[in-house]
Amino acid sequence: MCIRDRLNAALLVQKSKHDLLGKILIKQGSITEEELLVALSEQFGIEYLDRLPETIDAEKIKQAAPLNYLKKNCILPYRFEDDAIHVAIPDPLNTGPLDDLHSLTGKKTVQALCSREKITAGIHNLMEKNFSSTEEVMKDISGEELGGLSIDLEEAQDLLA
Repeated sequence: MCIRDRLNAALLVQKSKHDLLGKILIKQGSITEEELLVALSEQFGIEYLDRLPETIDAEKIKQAAPLNYLKKNCILPYRFEDDAIHVAIPDPLNTGPLDDLHSLTGKKTVQALCSREKITAGIHNLMEKNFSSTEEVMKDISGEELGGLSIDLEEAQDLLA
């Protein structure tokens, strides 16, 4: 099937399923996510990151937003300036998390396109490198101390006895 035929088939799917054309083309195997991101970066005038920087300041990231929020929204701040935070995102149309980050930090957010896989791997890498214990990971995920959980469990056991 030639490129024009694949595009026409994707447009027919888009009409019936109301999905984004880029996602449909990826599902068809016509393009890769990387190819889509390069095209979107040109279309929107946004930087494209083929890889994340090797060193990312985990402390500044944790101050900007909880890692679970970043993971849930698939965004990753990777460079911090006095008045701006550069954020890797996989979708230039999903600006809600960027607005949230701006509200949390008071800094302008500058988006750069990067694949979901690379952003997720970057977040997991930060979690592995920067949390010294399981309790610290759980505290970040839940937003509360785990000590209270053990007390609650003891109280529940007392009630059952």
